[in-house]
Amino acid sequence: MNHDELNPVPTGNEIKGTYPDVNPTPAGLNPSSTPSEPGLGGTIARNVEAAPMTAKAAGVAHDLVDRLAEKATEAEVRIRSTSHQAGDEMRSRADDMQQQTRALTDTVEQYLQEHPFRALGIAFGAGMLLSIILRRS
Repeated sequence: MNHDELNPVPTGNEIKGTYPDVNPTPAGLNPSSTPSEPGLGGTIARNVEAAPMTAKAAGVAHDLVDRLAEKATEAEVRIRSTSHQAGDEMRSRADDMQQQTRALTDTVEQYLQEHPFRALGIAFGAGMLLSIILRRS
């Protein structure tokens, strides 16, 4: 026993006789192909012959959505790749700057150990120069 035998679909005459102001199912439409509740995933038209324009529009819409999804996926992959490359480059530059800072610090420390009085004289001169500049401002 199939589903149609258990739940017979009333014909237009039965509906018309019961409810005189109700429009029966339009000719050529299969009652099971009418949409179910909107937004609940019901099929607009299962019978292509019943609504060819609707089926064609749905097909075009599906194709457009599929193409848009492909483009969005490609864009996401490119963005992720670019951001990873930029992150790697920034980390590399930060490491280079840390190495340069360590090298400069080591050089200054070495100079201070080798020439303590010169370093003291340079610091004193720089302090005097800075003091003069700040007084004029």
